[in-house]
Amino acid sequence: MVKLVALWGRLRDENSQEEFLGEYMKDHIPLVNKVPRLNSVTLSYIPNGPYSRLAELYFSDVSSLQFALSSPEGKALVDHSKTLVDKFGVTLTNFIAVRGK
Repeated sequence: MVKLVALWGRLRDENSQEEFLGEYMKDHIPLVNKVPRLNSVTLSYIPNGPYSRLAELYFSDVSSLQFALSSPEGKALVDHSKTLVDKFGVTLTNFIAVRGK
């Protein structure tokens, strides 16, 4: 099992939280759901601390993750992530966790 974790930081302007959430749920998450070879997704809200949201994308193995990220759908997801970062001044930290057999 391989997990791609996306940690979304706090917004530059917390007053834009509703607008960010609307775009995140309406535009970004549907892009996540189109990523090939994705097994499941877990979304979390973090009320306090340096991060506001956590998205965990699960894949069967590293090759499935690589295939997903290099696909047109994966590239569209990455591009939209950059759009959200630029528009809302939010940070995005990604890392990959691999679970051994």
